[in-house]
Amino acid sequence: MKNLKGLQAFAHIMNLGTLAAAAKRMHSSESALSRQLALCEQELGLTLFSRDNRSLTPTKEGKAFYNEAERILLSLEQIPNIARGIKKEPLQRIRVVSTHRSAAPIAIPAVEQFSLSHPEARVSFETHQIKFLERWIASNQFDIGISNLPTQHHDIDYEPICQAKMVAMVPTDHPLAQRSEVSMQDLAKETLILPSAGTAIREIIDTMFEEQTCSPLQIPIQVNQVLTACLFIKNGLGVTICDELISYTFLTTLKKVPITPYYTTTFGLLFPKDVKRSDQTHALAQHIRQQVDSLKLT
Repeated sequence: MKNLKGLQAFAHIMNLGTLAAAAKRMHSSESALSRQLALCEQELGLTLFSRDNRSLTPTKEGKAFYNEAERILLSLEQIPNIARGIKKEPLQRIRVVSTHRSAAPIAIPAVEQFSLSHPEARVSFETHQIKFLERWIASNQFDIGISNLPTQHHDIDYEPICQAKMVAMVPTDHPLAQRSEVSMQDLAKETLILPSAGTAIREIIDTMFEEQTCSPLQIPIQVNQVLTACLFIKNGLGVTICDELISYTFLTTLKKVPITPYYTTTFGLLFPKDVKRSDQTHALAQHIRQQVDSLKLT
C-alpha cells in the first residue's frame, strides 16, 4: 500500500464525520485530501464513500474495510510519536492485550504487580473483543494476551490458566439473590439483558439454554459487552448470565448466583506462535498465573 496519506484521510473522515474536519486535522486542503482519497480507493479497488452534494457517506465496503483495519488505520498517525518515543526511551516495551471480561480481575492487577517488580519495564496495555485480539496476537502485534479458549487461530500458542463457572448476576434486592443456585429454567422466566448474538459468551449462553431445553421469554436489551449488561442490571433492569470473572467487578453492587447444572468457560494466555518470548513476557505471564490463583475460582 503506497498511499498512506489516503488511508489516513479515510480513517479521519470515518472518525470525524466530514472531509472538512479531516482536512483540518491533517493540515491539508479539502481538494488535496479528496484526491488522495480517490487514489486510495483506486489502489484498494474499493468504493469507500458515496459522494452526494459534496458530502461523503461510507459505503458498505467502506464500513467493512474500516471495521477490519481500524487498529492499523488509527495507528498510522502514531508513527511520528513512536519514532520520538524510541529516541527518548530505547527500552523494550511489552505489549499486553486482554478481553474486557478478564481485564479487571486478572490483567490489570497482574500488570500492576509486574510494574512494581520491574520498574524499568514499559507496558502497553489494551482491551479488545476476542475476534480482534486473536487476530492481532497471531500477527505479532502483542506479546501476550488473556482471552477465552479455545482460540480459532493456528498462529497462536496458548496456555489454559483457569476455568470460570457461568453464573447469574442479579440486583441485591432481586428474589433470585436469596437463592443458593438457579436453573436455566428459572432464568428463562426472567427479563434478561444478554450479549448480542454471535459473541463468544452468547454462544455459550445459547448452548446452556438449548441443553436444558428451554429458551428466554424476554430479552429486551442486547449489548456488545457483558460489563454493559451488568451496568443495566445494576440499575434494576433485569438479570444477566456471565462467567464468574465478571462478578469481581461488581462484588458490592450485584449478587452472583451459581447456575445448575454447572457450565464453565476456559481462559488462557495467548502468545504469537514461534516467536521467542522475552524475559519480561515470561515474568508477566507468571504474575498473571499468580493473580488467577489468588482469585480462588470456585
